[in-house]
Amino acid sequence: FIHPNVQAEVSVTDLIGQTVFSSGSITAPSTAYKIDITDSPDGIYILRVKYNDRIFTSRLVVTK
Repeated sequence: FIHPNVQAEVSVTDLIGQTVFSSGSITAPSTAYKIDITDSPDGIYILRVKYNDRIFTSRLVVTK
């Protein structure tokens, strides 16, 4: 996060819209933020970060 200590939300959903990870409302850290979806199967997911009045989305490909 560019500006730490701002409210943020991080979520990961699968392609049918089921949430596999949700941080809830957090204070943006000044270091790397880790997401653990090791229990989820291989596939394509959507990473969504709501931060500083903006929403960023990215495709996340999981292969093990």
